Amino acid sequence: NVSNEVHLFKSRTNLKEVIKNLNLDVSYYSKGKVLTTESYGNAPIKVFFTKEENDLVKVTSINNFIVKVLSLEKYQLLDRNKKELGSFYFNDTIKNYNICVQKNFLNINNVESKEIIVRKSSLTPLAFSYQKRLQISQVKGTSILSLKLSDRVRNKAIDVLNELVTVYNNDAIADKSQTFKYTESFIKDRLSIIKDELSRPWEDVEEVEQKNKLTDLSSDAQMFL
Repeated sequence: NVSNEVHLFKSRTNLKEVIKNLNLDVSYYSKGKVLTTESYGNAPIKVFFTKEENDLVKVTSINNFIVKVLSLEKYQLLDRNKKELGSFYFNDTIKNYNICVQKNFLNINNVESKEIIVRKSSLTPLAFSYQKRLQISQVKGTSILSLKLSDRVRNKAIDVLNELVTVYNNDAIADKSQTFKYTESFIKDRLSIIKDELSRPWEDVEEVEQKNKLTDLSSDAQMFL
């Protein structure tokens, strides 16, 4: 059913899994002379949040902040209003903010923008955003679905669509595997019941013979003769 396939592709559960797999809930931006652009796939740093979003203490400040690269070893953390929060070493966990910043560069001279804006998004609103921007249509005369996603970063849109197809296929395989296991278990149970039912009449006959002390008539006749 095509409508069911469309529903599965656009389900928030699948989109959330895509977001987690690609770490799309954390985005990085570089401020240029004119525009601020997203650094997708080539950001000089990577930020890991050490707690789930529901447990984050610094919800307002730490979900939108700036990392200023100072050297190969250190960086400065600023809030979204550029208020200094402290200087820290790369790879160290900052317990006050539940983050760990890792560098993604070997030479500081290769870092074009020393100030990187980091934004942490909640999964549900982000999944809803992708849900609205995802367009699925059926190719005329076929059962093939066409998927399109609008995004400012073309490579990100491509990655999202590819990962969404992967998640969908994995779910389909898991469902088939689960169905097979249920079917196999059901057949084994039914065969066991049928086997018991088929063996019961013979057991009943044997029990009647024992109770009434009946024996094989042909054997009895031979013994008498």
